Amino acid sequence: MNSSVITYFDWLLAPFYILVIYFIAVRIKNREIAANPIYKYFLWALFAKIFGAIALCLIYVYYYKEGGDTLSYHVDSSTLLKLLFYSPSAFFRVWLLPLSTETSLYFRNETGFLIFWNDSNAFMVDRLLLPINLLSFNSYLVSSILMAVVSFTGVWKLYQVFCDANPLLYKYFSVSVLFVPSVIFWGSGILKDSFTLAAAGWYTYAFYKIFIKRDRIIFPATALVISIFILITIKPYIFVGLLPGSMLWMIWNRLSSIKNLTVRIFAAPVIAAVGIAIGVGIWMLTSSNLGRYSTMDGIIEKAQISSLDL
Repeated sequence: MNSSVITYFDWLLAPFYILVIYFIAVRIKNREIAANPIYKYFLWALFAKIFGAIALCLIYVYYYKEGGDTLSYHVDSSTLLKLLFYSPSAFFRVWLLPLSTETSLYFRNETGFLIFWNDSNAFMVDRLLLPINLLSFNSYLVSSILMAVVSFTGVWKLYQVFCDANPLLYKYFSVSVLFVPSVIFWGSGILKDSFTLAAAGWYTYAFYKIFIKRDRIIFPATALVISIFILITIKPYIFVGLLPGSMLWMIWNRLSSIKNLTVRIFAAPVIAAVGIAIGVGIWMLTSSNLGRYSTMDGIIEKAQISSLDL
């Protein structure tokens, strides 16, 4: 990997995409800000993410030079893109089916070879990155900018949840959710973290809409399923970490809505049991994809290893 990853074509193309993103974002802000003052941070937060993605690109390409996961994901996604035009039938087998030795045989000198062909979690990033690569004309810099926009959607949804629950604290939430420098840098470019950050934000938003606000659930339910899928196929431990907190959130919300103390005391065990049952049910439905996190023993073992590492 070297500086040739970013070409003159990238530098010419990137400003055009940034302008398009800017005009779309301005329209969204102008449409929403009269009813919701949090949108005064919308443009700032979006372009902070874009700045973080560009900074990640420049550091990995011009400083580290030897590459890293971010460039490997781009190379793999480019390889998939070549396979799409070389053999569409082979491409859809690789893109949609689990990785195997058989699917690795579809790649040849004309398409290039996958770096993460034996890592299903990393290869999911390759799969998800493909539409972004198509939209960017396979430009690494532009793909990173578009990835920042995708990540921003989840972060903004998370910010909306906090602000809806505590409207008076929206300024403080903007600092803690939208403008943390390390999150802007590591959660904006082409990395696992950008996808999982977006998915975690959408998961929280969808869970809030379905189980806390009890609004219309068709769109939130779809978002919940997609976000869970992305989390368990890239970094399942994030989903394992989110699930118990989600259940406690739902249980507490139901209990706090009961005004009568006596009724609340008698209802507490029932509501808690239902919440735990839902959590266990979701865990069982997704356990086949959770790998080492599919059992309590596996979770404890991983926690112990992480603790010793620290």
